[in-house]
Amino acid sequence: MNQFYMIDSSGDGDSFPLFFDAEWVPDLPEIDWVSKTPSLKDFYSSYNIRAYLDRLSVDVIFEQFLASSDFVSLCDDLGCGIFTIPVTVELNGQERPEKSYSFFLATKRLSILDRKFSRYELMHSGLLRSDSEIKDDVPVYDRIDFFSIRPGVDQHLFFCEETKQMACTDVFRSEFEKRKMTGLEFTLIDEEYKYAPWDDF
Repeated sequence: MNQFYMIDSSGDGDSFPLFFDAEWVPDLPEIDWVSKTPSLKDFYSSYNIRAYLDRLSVDVIFEQFLASSDFVSLCDDLGCGIFTIPVTVELNGQERPEKSYSFFLATKRLSILDRKFSRYELMHSGLLRSDSEIKDDVPVYDRIDFFSIRPGVDQHLFFCEETKQMACTDVFRSEFEKRKMTGLEFTLIDEEYKYAPWDDF
């Protein structure tokens, strides 16, 4: 039986930045990744990126929609649902990074919480919208104190609808680490795991 992990971006501030200023040519379309996966038809067939960095060697930055060819190969090897578009990256001084990159987006979105066996609190949204407007939406969770994963989850990399972040199997995490890739850190979803986004506020 697979174990599952929530994924966070991990950077070192230099060659593995979490965010950086960049100009995409042509411009990217509006992407509201948290709400829905955009359609490939909204994009051009290739892009150039002017990245205001001296170095870039990270394998994936989900927030910047950028992944190395090695990371794309990992996803392809595991049959992950993704779409990619070739990009040419130019760094400061017109340098090029050592790795080749693509625009990257995971296309699988899954609700994986087994609500029968989990402990959670829903965020009350009735003040903002009527019940008829929200009845078909994925519930918004205020917190999840025990996250039981429903049976039958068969994707290795996907956007978790409950936590609004990327998640993966132990198979994916193991391959990522075996191939010595950079840019991600993993949190096991076990009896200790809690989703409590408002606890720090």
